[in-house]
Amino acid sequence: MNREKELADLIWNILICDNKMFYGFFLSELNKEFTKSIETAAVGRHVASSNISLLINPEFWDKVGQDEKVKGNNQREFLLFHELSHVIYEHVQGGWDWLVKDKMLGNIAMDLFINQTLNIPDMPDGGMLPSTFPNLNLLPNEGTEYYYRELEKAKEKKKQSADRGEPNSDGEPKKGTSGDGTFDRMVERGEDIHKTWEEITKGMSDGEKKLLEKQISSALREAVDQTEKARGTIPVHLKDLLKSRLTIKTPVANWRAVLRQFAGNSQKVENYRTRKRENYRCPDSPANKTKVVPSICVGIDTSGSVGEHELHEFFNEIYHIWKTGVSVTLVHWDTQVHLVEDYKGQKEVKRVVLEEHICHPLLII
Repeated sequence: MNREKELADLIWNILICDNKMFYGFFLSELNKEFTKSIETAAVGRHVASSNISLLINPEFWDKVGQDEKVKGNNQREFLLFHELSHVIYEHVQGGWDWLVKDKMLGNIAMDLFINQTLNIPDMPDGGMLPSTFPNLNLLPNEGTEYYYRELEKAKEKKKQSADRGEPNSDGEPKKGTSGDGTFDRMVERGEDIHKTWEEITKGMSDGEKKLLEKQISSALREAVDQTEKARGTIPVHLKDLLKSRLTIKTPVANWRAVLRQFAGNSQKVENYRTRKRENYRCPDSPANKTKVVPSICVGIDTSGSVGEHELHEFFNEIYHIWKTGVSVTLVHWDTQVHLVEDYKGQKEVKRVVLEEHICHPLLII
């Protein structure tokens, strides 16, 4: 089985699991790429699209797959969730730059926090936990800031000991865990594993960074919406964070006001004959009269991704707009257009030929 097929199958298995499908929907929104430009797996920026991408070393993917078979766990799943978590917690986008002055320590602190939010038995070899640093006496289940401060203290204490010529004993990792057996090498590894993060925003203007954050927020919102529609469960440790990110940082437009404004600015001209206006050339014949009519063409996604409640609310608004005299054309579509109709406030729809319609400014929901 090729790697792309293995990854696709894994995502599918995640999507059908109630308490994991959020990760599956979010993962579906990102580019995925196997590349030897990194040693393990990381989040980076896709060169062609400039979107956030999940980068996976193919050999590392194969090794983790072999370890899964031996240990009977879900290491690849842990790997994906771990990398997605870095995006969700804004580690990738520089959301912790206010705290992290030492990127190497920051990377370790972020991993210590994230790994404890996931299913630890599935963690691949090389993953870090507080127990990786037994001499530091790190508390479990703390946040990124706590671990960063403690690591910073340990590094400073180690530096002072070295300056005094004392033997080093602090920060020595436990044998058999990640790293090469010394605090220094663990720190160096912390810098290496997330080196792709700097490439994400490197050379970006402030406007481009805001656009990138908007893309990520949009992907998160889509993942949350799809999970709720599928009656899945948002991970408990992410609920408050996602609510904060998607409510505060992402402006929510008043779609009713937008719809009404859109209708008010969209017009078409209708000519009709009336006897109320005198025809100066033929006094006994009705004259032509011009009428400007607000007009919109609305595309409606009927694929099932829009819930019944949402459709009811939308059509309620469409009805009131139509009652004000706006001409409304509805286009029902999913992967293709299935129906085009002139909305007249009726519940029954009548199929018409698409080519016979001229769609005025289009609003897609």
